[in-house]
Amino acid sequence: MKISYTNVLENMVRMHNLTMQLKEILDDVSMEIKKLEEDEIWSDLGAEDTYNNYDKLKSNFIPIYEELERCILFIADVSEEYKNLDRKVKNEVLKNLDLSKPDYTASRIFISQSTSKN
Repeated sequence: MKISYTNVLENMVRMHNLTMQLKEILDDVSMEIKKLEEDEIWSDLGAEDTYNNYDKLKSNFIPIYEELERCILFIADVSEEYKNLDRKVKNEVLKNLDLSKPDYTASRIFISQSTSKN
């Protein structure tokens, strides 16, 4: 399996940005709801019901937001660990083969077909 650490990082940043946008939207809506309540722009039984339902929605969102952020951090940690492991394996292989860096010309496997026909 080939892992692109750059792609993993890009996706983590995108996920974090989307999560933050969701939280910002929630905060913006919360401010508007608060204005409606404080200024008594909408204050009948339907309004009270709506405010209560919104408070429930908001209280359910916070744990979801926090869990998404924990997952993003977990992916970052795991990705970094895999990256470090890849580096250690590569270095160990190079050490065992007594090479300072990969030499793809040392084996006929890496020579292209056009080169081998000449």
